Amino acid sequence: MAAGVEYVNSYPVANGTSAEGHFFRLTQTTSGYIPLGKRITFAMQGRAGYNVKVPWVTNSQTYPDRLFFLGGFNSMRGWVQDSLVPYELDQQLVKGTLKPEEVTARGGDLMLNARGELRFPLIGSFLDGVVFFDAGNLWKEPSNLYDMPFKLRSAAGGGLRLLTPVGPIVLDGGFNLTRRNYESLGALQFAVGLF
Repeated sequence: MAAGVEYVNSYPVANGTSAEGHFFRLTQTTSGYIPLGKRITFAMQGRAGYNVKVPWVTNSQTYPDRLFFLGGFNSMRGWVQDSLVPYELDQQLVKGTLKPEEVTARGGDLMLNARGELRFPLIGSFLDGVVFFDAGNLWKEPSNLYDMPFKLRSAAGGGLRLLTPVGPIVLDGGFNLTRRNYESLGALQFAVGLF
């Protein structure tokens, strides 16, 4: 288990292109592993993130690099890195009131993400396989979690783990199970290391 609290202050630059922001960035990650046999393991991970604006500053905005993002090997493997669109923008894209090229920032102030994978040996002690399922979503405005139907996006797929002395080299292929017409069918992920 890991938890983090960060207090963030940001101020406008001289030409006024950025907004003032004061907020707490809260993060929580919990991982667990269940051995099911020799070298067969079920691994799971839950993550949550929440940017809480301080009440003593009006019109505070989240600094862009402190938003939460989903998509990629460490979160939702059916999307390329950081490409999942927050729920509010996704609804506008589905209804046709927003075009994909008009979405500039894909981050949100609230993030939920759960992942599970079954790891098993394929060839000797150097190549393992995996099947996985990921679920999660982003919200630009955390209060919308309660105002809107609670919906998570999901992905499933499989992959390979080449076990090396420097750590596992990972290749995963994820399929977007909740695909929208503006999204790809899935994504390939390459990484070194596991959660």
